[in-house]
Amino acid sequence: MPTLILSVSGARGLVGDGLDEAVAGRLTRAFLATVGPGHMLIARDSRASGPALARAVAAELVAAGCEVGDLGIVPTPTAQVAVEARAARGGLVITASHNPPEWNALKFVSSTGRFLDPEQMARLKAHFAGEEETRGAASQTDTVGAANSTDTVGASVITPDGSVAVAEHVTRILETVDVPRIRAAGLKVVVDAVHGAGRPLLEPLLAALGVTVVWIRGEPNGALPAHPEPCAENLGPLSSKVAAEDAVLGFAVDPDADRCAFVLPGEPLSEEWTLPLAAWNRLRRGDRGPLVTNLSSSSWMDYLAATHDVPLMRTPVGEAHVTAAMDRSSALFGGEGNGGVIDPRVHLGRDSGVAVAALLELETSLPAGQNTGGLRAAMQPFPTRSMRKRKLPLPEGRLEDLFARLRDALGTPANEEDGLRWLRDATWLHVRPSGTESILRAVAEDAGDGTADALLDEVERAAGSLADS
Repeated sequence: MPTLILSVSGARGLVGDGLDEAVAGRLTRAFLATVGPGHMLIARDSRASGPALARAVAAELVAAGCEVGDLGIVPTPTAQVAVEARAARGGLVITASHNPPEWNALKFVSSTGRFLDPEQMARLKAHFAGEEETRGAASQTDTVGAANSTDTVGASVITPDGSVAVAEHVTRILETVDVPRIRAAGLKVVVDAVHGAGRPLLEPLLAALGVTVVWIRGEPNGALPAHPEPCAENLGPLSSKVAAEDAVLGFAVDPDADRCAFVLPGEPLSEEWTLPLAAWNRLRRGDRGPLVTNLSSSSWMDYLAATHDVPLMRTPVGEAHVTAAMDRSSALFGGEGNGGVIDPRVHLGRDSGVAVAALLELETSLPAGQNTGGLRAAMQPFPTRSMRKRKLPLPEGRLEDLFARLRDALGTPANEEDGLRWLRDATWLHVRPSGTESILRAVAEDAGDGTADALLDEVERAAGSLADS
């Protein structure tokens, strides 16, 4: 069956088996029906399927009378900043983020520079579902003519318009950190960009911060690894390169560079460290305000909120949910535990550039002991936490049956906004259908006592018994 997943994270599908140029055109028409025509920006990551999908999107926009700006290969957060800075009507980013190379997707950006909120996305889905796959003969002719006028879309790695957008983005990030302090430190880092869209942003940002960079998979040529996600199990090569180069730390980003994980010499780390340390970098200055994260992020965020006497709000998983809560609460900082950091001083969106700059500032701002840099010193007060994540087959049509079995086995959940979440002192379990893959995600965290694995085993047993019944 063709694979196309529509959620608050956009529309993701297997190229040629769920997502193709025709589907991209239909999605673009649904986007226009949701936000209206006007000045639109297009950006993409480096996937081989990106140029053709970009041309299909551009053709629909031009046919609707939109002025179209092509940014080329730039990070998703750069496109978001550009939409906001230029007062555009919206933007479409062609990227499947952390999904394997055979996937692609459309992410939909509103005039605020944020992704469509859940209500807007529901309207887009309704427009998409209600539209027939083919249009009338006259409309088809119009679209073909529009395609001929957008032949150059998707042809460049980064366009002149994209270079301007990157410069705007870098300027905003630099305004949030102590640039002279970072430059004076003379740091050397390694960056793994997985051949995605990260280098066009991170190269000028790190140059402005005076940081020497060794690149792994830096060229945005689309040769993505099979699993291009910046998570702990994929950070081994980066960790080895950091040690070989005698670098102070390493950064890994996903193909559209909205997420960032880091490693220290001799120590691969969970991506869950990025958000709490970046948030702590803001709090240590004395700034105060609400923090926002999702239901699957580490309780290190609860620790931060408690120790600094600020409120913490948790939302369903997905950037759109987090940014909506941040906007409502005028939050100080937020993000998701997958390495997605959000600083509203730059924009309300996950941003690897923000994460990199914040972590470099923290590395250079704390006193370092013997063999202990600033980031290691920052990590020491945090309580011991161990997170485990598992992916399970999604029980099509029987999700509620599975949830009923889990309630019987584990009791009443503490939260049911996004799947089911149980909370027991320092231990929690969150089970939910993924918004980006056709799977069930089960995430648990404990204080290092093994209860997280026991809870995940319980989920697997329930899923197994359901499959057998």
